[in-house]
Amino acid sequence: MTPKSSRQLFQMISTHLTGHSNRRRLSSPLGPWHSFDLSWKWQYSPSTNTLFHREGHLWIPSWTLSAPRSLSSLVVFRSTRAGSSSTLRALTYQRTHLPPPSSILDLWHHFGSLAESGSHGWVPEVITIEGSEYRLVQALRAGTLCAVSDGSYKAKVGTACTQLLTEDRRDIIWITCQTPGKFDDQSSTRSELIGLMASLLVLDWMSQVAHLKLFASQPSVEMACDGLIALDKSFSKAHLSSSGAQFDLASTIRALLRHLPLQVHRRHVKGHLDKHRPFSQLDWWEQRNVEVDFKAQSYRRLLESTGRSAASNPRFFHEPVSLFIDGVKSSKLDQAHIMELVSLPALRAYWSSKDRPIAKNF
Repeated sequence: MTPKSSRQLFQMISTHLTGHSNRRRLSSPLGPWHSFDLSWKWQYSPSTNTLFHREGHLWIPSWTLSAPRSLSSLVVFRSTRAGSSSTLRALTYQRTHLPPPSSILDLWHHFGSLAESGSHGWVPEVITIEGSEYRLVQALRAGTLCAVSDGSYKAKVGTACTQLLTEDRRDIIWITCQTPGKFDDQSSTRSELIGLMASLLVLDWMSQVAHLKLFASQPSVEMACDGLIALDKSFSKAHLSSSGAQFDLASTIRALLRHLPLQVHRRHVKGHLDKHRPFSQLDWWEQRNVEVDFKAQSYRRLLESTGRSAASNPRFFHEPVSLFIDGVKSSKLDQAHIMELVSLPALRAYWSSKDRPIAKNF
């Protein structure tokens, strides 16, 4: 029987699903409901024809897709009761070619354009790849990729540099960035933290290119830094106070560590050892630390010499919560300040309604 209308088609499908029962009950009960999979990073909205990417707890519009095509298809319903199968024609489905993440640099440019639009997010300013991106992704899958990060800070200007590299150093991703945040937020620890966060952000992009979500086992990455305070803020299991310094970066790093489909292990390496021993006498990790320290300092001097000392101050991708006061993001959630912002306007309005004089600083 060929259906002549959508209603007839629905009735035919319903009959197959219910096993010709007059009571229209399913021949076998439905299974348990599945909760929403928070690890899934992509969602498609048919109403807007837009692909969304999950960044932390937010869904960011990533691509507006070309018009999908409707194709005629065959759908086979198998009856569990009779063991037979039937075929219904004229069912249609929409097949859309989604743009998969093809390279690390493509994802960097894509999320960089989102950040520049002012909607949300932050990405490092400079990323370069030496050698083969393919071998870097393979090293990530094999659990042999290494990360070394360092920050530089002087006179309220901070920068950081990271290298993600293979053990033989044939293939390296160099990441260089200015430390975002207000002038008063800048510190050596904040610069160390932004280096760690930049590393994790690029590791997230690499995991998408490597399709790590499809693998049962999680590879590991060892991440080295000479900032012990930054490492503790990032990797400690202790409670992170929202009113503590650099809460925005530390909470974002912890969110990224929970989100990544890989294990990241911290390593503390002593910094500036090249001032005490020849470079050739340093071990592998110490040499890499000297290299990123040199690049971070060089980038900071470049910013200072070109008048680009003022940094951006956005909400980061994956940042769990943020506080903006008069449009400016705060690096921590000061409870007393928040209570003041919430309660003072109402108090001023109340006393004004009573014709009471109000002090200017109230």
